[in-house]
Amino acid sequence: MKKYILTAFMMGALSGCDVMTPSSPAEKTCTEIAHMRLKHPGSYDHISTKETRDTEGQITVKVDFNAWNDFKVPLPHNITCLFQDDKLTAIIWNGRPIRQHELDEIKAKFE
Repeated sequence: MKKYILTAFMMGALSGCDVMTPSSPAEKTCTEIAHMRLKHPGSYDHISTKETRDTEGQITVKVDFNAWNDFKVPLPHNITCLFQDDKLTAIIWNGRPIRQHELDEIKAKFE
């Protein structure tokens, strides 16, 4: 009896792991950008998200996650998206700002 209850509990807990949905439009956009930039988007494994708002209305969303490289080894990644008045203004990928032409292409996809 204990074995069946434990199995049912584990299946319920594990199925809830992948159901995390973004809580804000800014977080959703940042997560979608992370998926777009990955070579293996199916390997995306969310770790944490932090969203902050400045007094000037700037929103900063930082998403930490793991994703595979070409050798199927999970590596830590992070993306930080900056929004001003609900418009994407900058993206920092693994600690480095992306190039302006890449940012312009991404902005065009979300407008």
